[in-house]
Amino acid sequence: MKTPLISQFSGRIKKMRIISRFACYGGRLLAYDETEQRITINDCGQVWLTRYDRAPNPFYPDQMYSKQYFRLSPESTNRIIDAGTEFFCQYKYQSMRDSQKWCAYLENTEGKLFYTEGTRTYEYPLDTRNLTDAIREELGIQDLLLVGNDTWDEENWEDPVPCWYESASFEEVFQQAEIGLDSDHDRRVELLRALEYHYWDYEGPDVEKIKRIQRLMHRYVLTLESERAVKEDKNSFTWEELAEDEE
Repeated sequence: MKTPLISQFSGRIKKMRIISRFACYGGRLLAYDETEQRITINDCGQVWLTRYDRAPNPFYPDQMYSKQYFRLSPESTNRIIDAGTEFFCQYKYQSMRDSQKWCAYLENTEGKLFYTEGTRTYEYPLDTRNLTDAIREELGIQDLLLVGNDTWDEENWEDPVPCWYESASFEEVFQQAEIGLDSDHDRRVELLRALEYHYWDYEGPDVEKIKRIQRLMHRYVLTLESERAVKEDKNSFTWEELAEDEE
């Protein structure tokens, strides 16, 4: 789909769709890391939320792993619509490189369509917490990305604890992978990440072991995918009916 031109929102929101992405330049997402969230909210109180993660094969597109539908009360709906209207009426397009991005497709009560985008950085000229917090609190989901960013706190920032495979040798990763198919699901995901974390030297002395690792990775992918099911909230509507509206 062709990206529309950036436009300054005006009026009152009837429907908004926010697409937020984890990926950014220099940030490496591994298999089954969450990559994108798409949320659509209208002034009737209907909410569609779809989440995607990274396919285990890096040449495949991101894959859906969760889809949910919510029906909000009029009070909750008004809080979100008010917060969204206030934010987007004030928001001026700004883009920063090498940052996690979001975009928004908006429709006002007069039927006019708007599009804008931005980055989830800590250098925002606007306070994003009203809109972000309103949606998180009304849906009861605190890890929604939306347009805000509460993952960065310059004063209290601590480097994350490194995964074991970041400092593991080639032999250590290879040995763990050999015995890992009998592990539980989470451990197999971790081992798949370990296998793809390293950049292997295809012209070095370990080329046969690298071929073995490629076969192991393929087996891990098949095993994990056979266990993988899209999570879907139960509700009084079928997803197929709602998806048509959401699109």
